[in-house]
Amino acid sequence: MSLDLTSEAVDEIWAEAEQQCAPVTTIDGLETIHIVPSILGQGYERAIELMPGVYLNIFYYTFHDLTIQTLENEHLVQFLVNLSGVADGGDYLLINSEQGYIGGSGIQLSHPDFSHNRRPMLG
Repeated sequence: MSLDLTSEAVDEIWAEAEQQCAPVTTIDGLETIHIVPSILGQGYERAIELMPGVYLNIFYYTFHDLTIQTLENEHLVQFLVNLSGVADGGDYLLINSEQGYIGGSGIQLSHPDFSHNRRPMLG
């Protein structure tokens, strides 16, 4: 069964899951580990604050069959590299172990993100 969600719905699922199982944060508060909500899949994301406003996120997760409709949004500069797995944005974007992503700040267009069942993603 495939889940079709908006990015806002996914954010709500993460927020609800964090109320039940709070993220683990280091004593200095610079590093936090978030567990993937079971409704979405399994795994974790580790966020490290390198300096104020600059984060390094390391992730290892496997999502269920999932389509997330990312809504148009503003964002700062983004870099994404997958060591394994595929981030499939249809005609908009494809990120895998052979090609990464660098996005400048500004408006990101609405697009779908497809996560294929049982394909671990590491990045």
